[in-house]
Amino acid sequence: MNSQDRLDRAEQLLAQAAEQIAANSREIQELRQAIRESHAELSEQNAARSREIEQLRQAIRESHAELSEQNAARSREIEQLRQAIRESHEQNMAQAQGLRDLQEVVRETRSDLAHLAEWAEEVTQALITLTALQQEHERAIQAINQRQIENDQRFNVLLEEVRYLIRRQGLDGSSSPPST
Repeated sequence: MNSQDRLDRAEQLLAQAAEQIAANSREIQELRQAIRESHAELSEQNAARSREIEQLRQAIRESHAELSEQNAARSREIEQLRQAIRESHEQNMAQAQGLRDLQEVVRETRSDLAHLAEWAEEVTQALITLTALQQEHERAIQAINQRQIENDQRFNVLLEEVRYLIRRQGLDGSSSPPST
């Protein structure tokens, strides 16, 4: 193979490497754009989820305050009923009515507590779902980062090959006698 053939071959390799580099650059830009879009979308989703969580927390606080007030009121009612039962021990009808009132308050309290437990379970499930979504997001980001690293490594290998070919061509070209 003469110098011209080698030079032509090196130019072909350089052209192929340049095309590969350009393709890699486009792919890297597309990946970066996809990452930016994904990040923006995930940021919006996280902000929305944060607002939802804050709303849920506020609802829990309000519900807790309301239930505390109700429990305090019911505790006072229960105490009043007990006092009434003690005071009206001699009056059978009053005692029976007081017991029925006390049973109703206890039933309402149990019902309210059951609703609170159901609601707390729903909130827990929502938080579990949110955590799973966030983990999926983190895995997607890691996969994108890994692809970026692999593309960068391929680019660096190609760049080193091109540099090697250029150096080699430079060495081959300087040591060969001029053609006449």
